[in-house]
Amino acid sequence: MRKNSEKLGLLGSVGVLVGCCIGSAIFSISGMTIYYAGPAAILSWIIAGLIQGTYSIEVAELSARYPRSGGVYVFPRKTLGKFYGFIAGWGYVIANFIAVAFSAIYIGRYLSASFPSLAPYSSLFAV
Repeated sequence: MRKNSEKLGLLGSVGVLVGCCIGSAIFSISGMTIYYAGPAAILSWIIAGLIQGTYSIEVAELSARYPRSGGVYVFPRKTLGKFYGFIAGWGYVIANFIAVAFSAIYIGRYLSASFPSLAPYSSLFAV
């Protein structure tokens, strides 16, 4: 049996959720959003917040219903079967690899724009 100190409590869960939602994207992508959307950027952030809030409630409900580790795999497996749980779990892993790759590329470009002398090395920073 696990000790209670090994489990993630409400405050820790909310902290992880907020950290994942905000992350570094709020510092890097917000400039592009304002550039392309102008004043409508505020509206897009409000809509995105509502969507994220709805998703957060969904995950909280599923976590209460299926209190097991591996939510991205467990939720589809319990509701749709093992095959779709497998597809969803690996789809999530692959999507995260792609997101990390895009973040690395963006960091390389960001550094090369901030420090022009590093521009030839932007691909190296991405790697």
